[in-house]
Amino acid sequence: MTEEFGPDGAAALDFYLAPHSDDVCFSIGQLAHSRGAGMLCTVFTVTAYQAGRRQLVADDIRATTRIRIAEDASFAQRCGLVPQWLSFPDAFARGQPPFDAAPAGEVARQIAEVVMRAILAPTIGRVTHPRPWLFCPAGIGGHVDHLAVTTVVMDNIDRLSPLYRIAFYEDLHYASKADVRASGVTRLKELAGDRSLARRVIALADEAAQLSKMELVRLYPSQLTARIDSIEAYSPAVAPPAMPHEAVWVLQDDMHHLPG
Repeated sequence: MTEEFGPDGAAALDFYLAPHSDDVCFSIGQLAHSRGAGMLCTVFTVTAYQAGRRQLVADDIRATTRIRIAEDASFAQRCGLVPQWLSFPDAFARGQPPFDAAPAGEVARQIAEVVMRAILAPTIGRVTHPRPWLFCPAGIGGHVDHLAVTTVVMDNIDRLSPLYRIAFYEDLHYASKADVRASGVTRLKELAGDRSLARRVIALADEAAQLSKMELVRLYPSQLTARIDSIEAYSPAVAPPAMPHEAVWVLQDDMHHLPG
């Protein structure tokens, strides 16, 4: 665990932004568990997607949404997070190919007002030092919903930075593939423009930490297949092969305020 993400007085006001119900857990679940407090906001809650199913039926949306909200609630409880679910349909429920990134900008425009209201609501009237963290997806993998959320945050960084330290988490399990990760990091840096980003690692250095991460992952059985039910799927692929870890990209401006 890098020192900047150790426990501090701002943890209760951390804001974890998840495109889908499993994204925070899969990507930075151990970090969230270690900080032990904050808010979890899932954006695209309405869904019919369950892993391993070849056909998605519209009638499944209500039942699957309930399943995934229950999984989210279990993860939130385990990590001391207060959950919130926005009512946007995901790409499957909208009838869009999930890995066609072209509509991401339009989707971002559709969700921006509600997402920003959710992020800003906890900041009203507060004076906090150090600033809490806003954790949001880096968009690695190219999923249109992830990229839409990343775009909303990038488009509003100047408004958000005085209120939050901002970190973009490497989306897992997508980032566990080296080529996917490399192209995703390039895209993130392009979205950041002239803002510098610094990578920070949360090491899962021993068996206990890795088992803890997988216990969190398995709180989402509707999203697991045998192929992604191992620690290798929840660690970014970097060269040379590194120990299992989670990773975020932090705005360079915020590095002057660490570890506080």
